[in-house]
Amino acid sequence: MAKALAFGELVALGFELCGCYPLSDELSSSLVRSPLTTPSRLSAFVARARNHDGVQLARRAVRHVMAKSASPMETELAALAFISSREGGLGLRRGRLNEPIDFSESIQRACGCRRAVCDILWPEERLILEYDGKRFHGTDDRVSRDARRKDALLLAGYDLVTMTGSQLGNVFQCAELLDQLSARMGKPKKKRGAGHLDRHMRLRKQLRSYHNSFLFRDGKGSDR
Repeated sequence: MAKALAFGELVALGFELCGCYPLSDELSSSLVRSPLTTPSRLSAFVARARNHDGVQLARRAVRHVMAKSASPMETELAALAFISSREGGLGLRRGRLNEPIDFSESIQRACGCRRAVCDILWPEERLILEYDGKRFHGTDDRVSRDARRKDALLLAGYDLVTMTGSQLGNVFQCAELLDQLSARMGKPKKKRGAGHLDRHMRLRKQLRSYHNSFLFRDGKGSDR
């Protein structure tokens, strides 16, 4: 596929192969599957490849692939956050995608939540970043469950930050929020070179191009 896709598109493909959402334009919250492979297996495969067109691009891309993304928009958020600034990302220290947190019995009694699965978790800092796609957060039942889940995380000592779809789509708001998170983890913002914005916009375009081509053909689901 490295012969046919650009860098960001190839990263998005890697996330999909190692993630929990299927390639489909039949978008539904129930479309969940087991990962087809892992980043380490992809890396091993690419490392063995010799004298193939696209192998250098594949080796660049596979370094940035992460496991357990649960949606295309989680993939885009993680890629923009964690890909190195040299490749157009924002270069945050990697968190863990869709990592579960088990609550104590007392918190379970207080909030009715046994565990929470966090979009992005930095366990050492007890810091969580969640992507809030409006499609799945509108019903009264979902709002109530989200509130109880947030309370449980706060009681367990975790700080929760939310990235909305509009923030993710706004280049400057997205970068500022992620830079603030990085500073919260003790890594002050580094000055990015003059060409970074162009690289960043190219990466955004390539990630979205892949998802528009394969997942959002009817224009639906862009808030996922």
